[in-house]
Amino acid sequence: MGQIIFRLKTAIVQVGVTEPVTIMPDIAEPVRWSDVPLTGSVDEKYHGFLSSYSDGTLKLDFRCESAHSLLSEQYYTYGTDADVRFQVIEVDRAGTEYIDFDGKIDFETILIVPGKVSVSIITNDDHTKFNSRFESPIALDSILTLDNVALSPATATEIPLAGQTLHEQGEFSHQKKYTESQAFTDGVDLGISVYVLPKMYFPASETVTATIAASPSAIQELSNLEGVNYLYGGVTPADIDPPSLLEVKANTIGDYHIEIDWLFHINVVLTKAALTIGSPKFAVLEFVPLVIVKIPGAVDQIIPLCPPKSGSGYANSVEHSFAGSYHADLDLPLGAQVYTYCKIVAFAKNRIKQIEFFIESTSLRISIERKTRAQATKTKAYLMPEAIRHVIGAITSTLNPAKTGNVYGGLIDNAHADQALDGYATEYAVTTGNQLRGIDKVPSFDAKTLIDTLWSQHAAGILFEHDVNTGAQAIRIEEGSWFYRGGEIAVIDEVFEYSEEPDLELLYNQIEVGYEKYPDSGAGVADEFNTVHTYQTPLISRENTLPILCPLIAAGTAIELERRLGIKQVDANGVPVSTTSDAGTYDDDGFILHVIAFGRADTFRFIVEGPTPVKPYTAHYIQFSNAIINGSSGGVLLYYGDKVTISGTGTPNDGKTFTIVGIHPGIANFTVTPTYEVDAAEPIIAGGPLAGSWQAGTQAVKLRTNERLDVSGIADPDTAFNLELSPSRMLRRHAAFINSGLAYKKPIDELRCTAYKQNGKVSSQVKPGVAPLPGDSDRQYIAETGNIALGSMEGFLKLFQPELIKVKGTVTRKMRRAIFAAMKNQGPDEVNCGYLTIINPDKSEVSGFLRSITYKDSSEVADIVLRKKRPAINPNEPTCEVFYNYTLKRFEIDPTADPNKYRFCRFRDFQPL
Repeated sequence: MGQIIFRLKTAIVQVGVTEPVTIMPDIAEPVRWSDVPLTGSVDEKYHGFLSSYSDGTLKLDFRCESAHSLLSEQYYTYGTDADVRFQVIEVDRAGTEYIDFDGKIDFETILIVPGKVSVSIITNDDHTKFNSRFESPIALDSILTLDNVALSPATATEIPLAGQTLHEQGEFSHQKKYTESQAFTDGVDLGISVYVLPKMYFPASETVTATIAASPSAIQELSNLEGVNYLYGGVTPADIDPPSLLEVKANTIGDYHIEIDWLFHINVVLTKAALTIGSPKFAVLEFVPLVIVKIPGAVDQIIPLCPPKSGSGYANSVEHSFAGSYHADLDLPLGAQVYTYCKIVAFAKNRIKQIEFFIESTSLRISIERKTRAQATKTKAYLMPEAIRHVIGAITSTLNPAKTGNVYGGLIDNAHADQALDGYATEYAVTTGNQLRGIDKVPSFDAKTLIDTLWSQHAAGILFEHDVNTGAQAIRIEEGSWFYRGGEIAVIDEVFEYSEEPDLELLYNQIEVGYEKYPDSGAGVADEFNTVHTYQTPLISRENTLPILCPLIAAGTAIELERRLGIKQVDANGVPVSTTSDAGTYDDDGFILHVIAFGRADTFRFIVEGPTPVKPYTAHYIQFSNAIINGSSGGVLLYYGDKVTISGTGTPNDGKTFTIVGIHPGIANFTVTPTYEVDAAEPIIAGGPLAGSWQAGTQAVKLRTNERLDVSGIADPDTAFNLELSPSRMLRRHAAFINSGLAYKKPIDELRCTAYKQNGKVSSQVKPGVAPLPGDSDRQYIAETGNIALGSMEGFLKLFQPELIKVKGTVTRKMRRAIFAAMKNQGPDEVNCGYLTIINPDKSEVSGFLRSITYKDSSEVADIVLRKKRPAINPNEPTCEVFYNYTLKRFEIDPTADPNKYRFCRFRDFQPL
């Protein structure tokens, strides 16, 4: 072991010196240092590894003069905000220094007495600050961090919202007899024209079918449908306009199926006027039950509800029964109206004193089913990587989002030289209900909400990276299995204590997956699938629920309802009516949107040229094929200062926004090969020609619908939002962790869906020719609320066995350094985030992924807890290929035809050996 030295490091202000001066005095070993353990642990949810010299309570005593003086002076100058680093350094025989630990003095715990300063040590990285501010809301337009450091606001993206089709059905049904009458005396003279309206009770009677949350064909009360007017019955003079049954508004344009069934009886009675001769008789008596459809700009459609009847020439009392029925499919635009009533024209041959109408209705049913798609709108949103980098930058101050690599990872980065594809989370955007409806209110998000969203969707984790030599810090965000990807880090063969026990943190008998919030009422709710599902696992010995719940709303109906609140309405005179003061159900709630980049297809060359007499600096250029500066015919206007974003080239240039600063001076024919100089402040990687796309301004995106999926069970898959974020697909993206807790179950055992909210009939499958999606490597047919065989959950892939290995053994300082480096992703790539192998007392090798370690430098003894690694796949086990020539009968009688194997084979797996 080399020499160990201790050092304090800080910056002090000296008289006559403008900038603070860094000093790094070596100090004596703090008292009780040998009692301080080095601890490390893996976050159970977020997977990342953290370490520190601490047991959580111990204070160190600094007794040497240099330490006492420095710590006292810094405290009395800056108080608890003083910044002093504490370093433990190992010096090898060649004199090379290695920083073994880089911590900070926790001045909130300082105790100063003559000859001694007692204080605790904390880790010198952003984790402490990150953790304390994990739930602090950050406005995405903030220009200062929480420590008052300058910060660039997050860039908003404008997203066109074409609108989602909402499917809803309402019904009024009343099967009981009711009667009413109305007499007219004043001014009737010879008669009157009237209309009889159906009588609709409000609220609807108990015979109306209630909403059934789990069925897309659920029928709700007709009164819940926007634009529907309940008709009040009665007899009204025809000179008063009748009320409409339905009026189509901006939010309810679409396809309608309307059914009206009305059984009623009418008796009309005349009473003769005084001094008239003879009994009163009807000169004209016409009964015309009808439906009228009025469409702006078109001739009114007048449709008989049933054949008209007459009573002309009859005596003073006439009665008729009617069985009206109207069933029709209509395409109704804005302003369309539907009326239904029975028109009666009743005139006597002689003057009358009174005419009275007696109405008896025995049955009335009105059903309206519609698929509506409101006009398109736009919303502002923030791409997930942009939002998460801004929030983390604001709470840490050091991880500035403007600096590439500070907050990064395969999940949130665009494709680059070391990453073939864009991270899946680059297709996510976040917004709020206010922004969906067009209210200009910048949203705020906290880190917990954004990180938990990625965890729920991808079992994602975070790793704090800290280079103790340079002080550089970063946060890496990756999907869950990335943290368990490496090979063998070390072998521990001197073991004093060894035991194995069930890993209860992996064992669940129930799983709730989906979203914390979703609509349970309103238009289209019966079609909604992004709600919550409950699954029962085959485990019966432990009562424990795994919640996989996204804190942001993904429900397309909620998105659409908020969006429609922003569509301008008009009053009866056609004057726009503002809706910004109307409260929406989800105004302040956060939403996740699954988006796809779009732009102009093009072929690019990225050019880097060294200094020339014309341009005495390194110049960056982008050469296009169809963008013509200065507005040549057929071109696109690009001027000095315009911004252009490139995507789809598969290079690090993707996703970057370049600023136009000029044109290339050496291009002979600019119209043929338009080449622009871009600001060299944004790094560019030379290369080309490369196919891709570009868009003016920041990266342009639109909502993703069913481009990659065939979907059934919803009204209109072509317009549905967030199809790939469904609960069942979320569940499958956690397969490796769920399967690990069920390792002793069979592939044919199932996760049984025992409960769900709203739509239970949705199913989907990746389209032919489309690459597999995360969690669906086999492109399966997925029934959202169907039971799931474990063998279909990514082939029953497991990361772990559900056991904890607890070990006390010898670990050299060199081995300990290698373990910690690999856990922090700072070792050789082949072992980073890898596993340890233990030689147990039976001399058997057992491997596991580190959960925690407590290490004493003085004794080189470690207490280690591992999560047992899954057994390696046996290459001698039968695979699907062995079954390629089996007949059906052989599957039934051959004992080697194990259903645990062949049941989950795919057609393409049955290939000859």
